[in-house]
Amino acid sequence: MTKIKTGHLDPVTACLDLLEEASLDSNGMIKDYALGSKSVGQKVLQTFHDFHRTWFSANTLEQIQDYSEELNKGSTDIYDPNEQAYYITNALFSGAQKYSDILKGVKRFKGIRKENVDLNRRIGLFWNFSFPSRVKYGDSSSLEQNLVAFRSMNKAFDTNSDNRGDEDFSFAPKLQIGELIGIKENTDSFVFKNLSLEPLGADRPGNKESQLNYQFDLKESFGGGVLGLPSYFMMNMGHTRGIKFNGTTKLPRRWIKAAFETFMCSSFPTLRESDIRALINVNSETPFRRSSSCVQCHATLDQAASVARNLTTGSSDYFVTDKGRFANYAKHPIVITKYNSSKKLKSEWVDKVDSEFHISASGGKLYTRSTSGELISRELQSIEELGLAMSQTIDFYNCAAKRYFEFFTGIQVPLYDRKDPRNEELNKALTEEHLKNREFVESLGRNLQHTQSLKNLVQKIMKSKFYLSENYR
Repeated sequence: MTKIKTGHLDPVTACLDLLEEASLDSNGMIKDYALGSKSVGQKVLQTFHDFHRTWFSANTLEQIQDYSEELNKGSTDIYDPNEQAYYITNALFSGAQKYSDILKGVKRFKGIRKENVDLNRRIGLFWNFSFPSRVKYGDSSSLEQNLVAFRSMNKAFDTNSDNRGDEDFSFAPKLQIGELIGIKENTDSFVFKNLSLEPLGADRPGNKESQLNYQFDLKESFGGGVLGLPSYFMMNMGHTRGIKFNGTTKLPRRWIKAAFETFMCSSFPTLRESDIRALINVNSETPFRRSSSCVQCHATLDQAASVARNLTTGSSDYFVTDKGRFANYAKHPIVITKYNSSKKLKSEWVDKVDSEFHISASGGKLYTRSTSGELISRELQSIEELGLAMSQTIDFYNCAAKRYFEFFTGIQVPLYDRKDPRNEELNKALTEEHLKNREFVESLGRNLQHTQSLKNLVQKIMKSKFYLSENYR
């Protein structure tokens, strides 16, 4: 700071040097990671990671529909709700990931963390943090065992673990807790042996459910980068356990809405009335298909959500294990799996309940308008293709530019379709300054699409007249 005040160091250069302190090496670690929170790099990494977490409206497991810590004890020891933000933080600091990669592939990330012993000591000599889900007191060593109970394959449910074989239990990989000092690829594996689908407390063993993939790797993604993360999907799906999507009243449209708002800064409806006239069916048994005002949103949300038609959630076991050798510490996390498809895909957007929708081949459509007014209509066959299609829109890059620009300058730049007649009044209210701000953000978006570098985006903002000005808003 002294060098800056005396003019021996350019402020922008100093800021850029500070950014480099959080760069991740080939092992995913920051410089001086052993120092923990005393490291400058750790503070920078945590600051940007906290910023990236704000992109997501759902970032705690408690936001899963009908989540119960009693019935799903241990979920917070299995899933890290920070994982969705790790993708963005890694893209900024690793140098090995394109920005578009956050919506592509099945690679997963995990945080490398260091416990803050000083903080634990200040809380109290007899207290110590274990997993994210609890603070434990005294000798509770059994809680350290990340032991998961599975629904028995052939026996009636029994809460006494002594009456069950060892095949009903298995140890899951542990999450690290503490201060974030790095991000690396998550190659952990944990194979589930069975589950229970119990939306209303009625036991539905997974192995008795037709077409259900009841044995699966809990650590596998469903593709599309962040979109296919188990934790991301569950926090946003908006349906209870045991759901069978039916194409109309039951679809993970909240998941699509969250994805569009986070990664494309979309405000619904994105479509114009002229885009959806042919999709209205006044005789449909589905109420929202009869009204243009409803279809304007549903035409985007429902068709895109259909790529996840095969997914469903459940619990690893039917209820809490409270007796026997594993009493009180066996865990029963919420889980996500899929139905195997055995029916052909219907090409049209269905307007009545389809009881076989959840076992039909995956498919859908990205149907929306960009903030430049372009109509986007793209057929999809998977969550992976949805992520790819979203990452190829200019809105994906403009949205990131908008978020970073506001983070560094405090200037809010509305992104919307200015050619849409509905936005005529908004356009009239725009000043020359508003237009210049949006023009700059859109130039940042175009550059990000070309370079795929978030660090380059940050550098351009820091070197801009907006950041150099003292007139912050």
